[in-house]
Amino acid sequence: MYKVIKVFMISLLLVSITVISIIAFSIETSDYTLGGFNEITPYVDSNRYTHQKSDEQATSTQEINPEYIQILTDLGIVHIDPISLAFQFENSNGYIWSSTIDYQNEEFPNSVLYTMRSALNIESYNTDNVNYTVVRENMYTPGTTIDLEYIENGFNANIIFGISKIEIELIVLFEEDSIKVSIPSESIIEGDKYKLKGIKVYRDFGAVKNDDVPGYVFIPDGIGALIDYKNDTLGLPNYSKAIYGNALGYNTNEDLSEFDLNGANIYVPVFGFVHGVNQQSVFANIESGGEYGNLNVYYPSKNRGYTTVFSDFKYRSTYNQPVDQIGNVITLLQKHRNDFDINIAYHFLNGEQANYVGMAVKYREYLLAGDVEFQENNANTDIPLHLSFIGSERRPTLLFTKKVQLTTLEDIIRISDELKEYLTINLVVSIDGFTKDGSTWSGPLYKDIDKSFGNEEQLKALQDKVAELYLITNHVMANSTNGGYNSFSDLAKKINDQIYTYENRTSSMYLLEHDKVFEKATNSINELDDYDFDGFAFKYMGSILYDDFRNNSYIVDQIILTEEFLEELDKDIALYNANSYMFPYIDSYFDFPLYSSQFITFDDTVPFLSIALSDIVNLYSPYANFFPQNRDDLLRMIDFHVYPSFILTDKSSKELQDTNLEAIYSSKYDSLEPAVYQYYEFLNDALRETKDATIVDRDVLDEGVIKVTYSNGVYIVINYTDISQVYYDDTILPKSYLVGDES
Repeated sequence: MYKVIKVFMISLLLVSITVISIIAFSIETSDYTLGGFNEITPYVDSNRYTHQKSDEQATSTQEINPEYIQILTDLGIVHIDPISLAFQFENSNGYIWSSTIDYQNEEFPNSVLYTMRSALNIESYNTDNVNYTVVRENMYTPGTTIDLEYIENGFNANIIFGISKIEIELIVLFEEDSIKVSIPSESIIEGDKYKLKGIKVYRDFGAVKNDDVPGYVFIPDGIGALIDYKNDTLGLPNYSKAIYGNALGYNTNEDLSEFDLNGANIYVPVFGFVHGVNQQSVFANIESGGEYGNLNVYYPSKNRGYTTVFSDFKYRSTYNQPVDQIGNVITLLQKHRNDFDINIAYHFLNGEQANYVGMAVKYREYLLAGDVEFQENNANTDIPLHLSFIGSERRPTLLFTKKVQLTTLEDIIRISDELKEYLTINLVVSIDGFTKDGSTWSGPLYKDIDKSFGNEEQLKALQDKVAELYLITNHVMANSTNGGYNSFSDLAKKINDQIYTYENRTSSMYLLEHDKVFEKATNSINELDDYDFDGFAFKYMGSILYDDFRNNSYIVDQIILTEEFLEELDKDIALYNANSYMFPYIDSYFDFPLYSSQFITFDDTVPFLSIALSDIVNLYSPYANFFPQNRDDLLRMIDFHVYPSFILTDKSSKELQDTNLEAIYSSKYDSLEPAVYQYYEFLNDALRETKDATIVDRDVLDEGVIKVTYSNGVYIVINYTDISQVYYDDTILPKSYLVGDES
């Protein structure tokens, strides 16, 4: 039944870098020591790994409330509370899902119970108060009225809240395997005094008291994270993070590079919870409104002993407006409400799909039902290797600037030839700093390739040698030391009229107005049209969201403009740290995350994002030059199906001192050549069998031992531990892997 393809084994006794495996290396390398690759370091368990979960049976902690109204839907019989608009229903396992807690058996204050029972909790600003006091309301706020209409498969409720008199329409549909919740923007009506701040939607749907139910919460923090239900979180801070990153336009930070990002980003607007692993789970997909959404996890506390995960949505913010040069500010309120519809689909997953893998597969199905497609099969059976080259960079001197030439096209051609001489390699090359202005001083307008870097014929020759060739450009940020933009009319502004500024080692960077970004990008594409290359790798596009208050262009407008631009671009597209709204347009995802934020409340890191994108987008790791734990990070890439990347130069990285790139402490190809070969071979021998397949399952066999199964029947067992492991009759040496086939 189990046909073993290969076991990758690393000898612990080697003093050179040669690897002994069933397939011997044919590469002769120098005496360069690969830091950490051949060192079998102790396995230290932490939340950077995924752990085995209890198979304990989950039993319902609630009973159906007989006072609720029964309605018949495609989901079955659903019980609705006409006062709070909470709902309950029983699934095919006999498990009761509820949007609220068992409040009849809790001794919480009514204020807490009302909040936990309510379908919506809103906050508004009192504009009669100089400090814009925040008023909190729910369905039980005195004076609140609900005009409830039962419709086919659900209900439509028009709610007028008692204090603010803010009017909101809530539509809930119970479909065959999901619940759809909608709040149309046009339905929100405000008065003169109270202005809507935000809405929490079904805050306690699936809430679990302490550890009464086995299971976990899933959040898409970085690549993905799990939080077990437990009762030892008292005193720990709740989790709250903005989807797609913190709002940039409402702060007074003069240097946004110091703006707190609070760990890893959230790239996809989803979350979920499991009640009984492989029994039942809920996967929530925010289909619209995510750009103004936050993701929250509340832990048990003295006032509420429950763990719950939910989204809330921001409609307005206050901000500090500077009034003088010495730092005095006044507080103002955002005048125009953010205009967006809320649409959340809560999908019910049962049996073997009731886990984070099932959630990722469900999200992949959602993407494929939209505009994304599977990758076209590549004739090359080996995995791709991404090499990002720095052509040149600028260094300031006492009076002028000096261009530091680090790599030429001739160098890149030579390196490509050397690699292809020994490896049947699928080479993806991206080039930064190909203009006379260097890497970080280039843009936002690109006109031609610097003659000292190379010429048109050499670029064509390189394109013929590699699988994909990208030019790296930046049209989102303008450099204070460069031209190509008007500093008085082309720069976007925050709501307080400040310019978005990022300070770096030698210069300042400014965010451009939205329309100028795509004007510069389009002009650059036209200027570079005579050159032969496959595509563009756009820095910051698709990862930095910001409002352009100078022109009343907001982040929803920015997303639309970016989508339209990429849709029309007749080139391959690579993006860095791309958010989900960019997934339909990209061919290569550079700098793909391998970790979550690893907050103390997290229990596991899981590859939700890579499972969802497997065989849809080619995923490339952060630069392997800088892996702190070489072997562990390579195993993680095999586990997550992520391809290798290096950033390289022909000259020593010492040349980058006193430039914006001085953090790159190792980039010289001659020094990194052994690592390039060895890392690639290590990864390719595992992933080449799965290059055109999707991940369909991922099991924790034992502590530090993971089995990943693909749609073509191939499986990979990864041994993260520092001791040998046995899978059936095969031994997997420490920090190694086994590839097999179940077909």
